[in-house]
Amino acid sequence: MSKPNISAVLADADKLTIKTNIDESQALLPFAVTLNPDEQHRLRKTGSKREGYVTDVYNGAIANPGALPANFSLDEWSKDEKLNK
Repeated sequence: MSKPNISAVLADADKLTIKTNIDESQALLPFAVTLNPDEQHRLRKTGSKREGYVTDVYNGAIANPGALPANFSLDEWSKDEKLNK
C-alpha cells in the first residue's frame, strides 16, 4: 500500500511567524539551548518510572530541609521542579 505524500504550501508569512516564535522561545529559555549535543547527552534524565520517586524525595526534602547537606541548594531544586511541572 502506497503512502500519499503531503501536498502543502507554506507561505512566506507563515515561515516568518514560525522563525519569530522559535527565536522568542530561545530568548525565554536560554538555559535550554546553550548546551551542545555532548553536554545534553551527559545530563542525567529522570525516567518516567522515576518521576514519582523524585517527587516523593523532593516533598520529603521540603518537609525536612535540615536533613540535606549544607551545600545542597533546595532553592535551586525547587526551581528545577517548578520548570519540570
